[in-house]
Amino acid sequence: MQAPIKQSENVELKDRDRMSFQAKPREQLISSQGRSYNSPTGDASLSGSDVPMWTRATEAPRLADHDDDPSERQGDTGLIVAPEKPKLAKPPLWKVVMLNDDYTPMEFVVEVLQTFFGMNGEKATQIMLMVHRTGKGTCGIYPKDIAETKCAQVNQYAQENQHPLVSEIEPADDES
Repeated sequence: MQAPIKQSENVELKDRDRMSFQAKPREQLISSQGRSYNSPTGDASLSGSDVPMWTRATEAPRLADHDDDPSERQGDTGLIVAPEKPKLAKPPLWKVVMLNDDYTPMEFVVEVLQTFFGMNGEKATQIMLMVHRTGKGTCGIYPKDIAETKCAQVNQYAQENQHPLVSEIEPADDES
């Protein structure tokens, strides 16, 4: 059990607390109990409830640099206008096109379309038949960097499986 605090120790604690309180920079203190206040403008006459609560170590924001001269304020409405947000354009789109060859099995083309383009079996079969009949078919439309990545993945996968399947990218029409 701790010994009770004597009156003299209590006074020492209060003095130590007061000293730590005064060790803070005066600009950071907001006075509401009559302590002195050092304003950023050098006016030390404010104390107590005269100190605005938003004031710490900075001045209030100014609207313009010519606040002191009223003759320079003609046309100044006192409104702060936010800068206009830039209008963002959508990135240009590119088609991933698969080219027909006489050696790659149709099942492999369907597998590639399902694996790399997320198509179901029916959609992949339709695209594979279009590639087979017309010589090429669009697998998907993406921004350029994604289209290049998918094209490279398909070509690498075909090489790893020893098939001559080739895909390429070309700009997409603006109509889609």
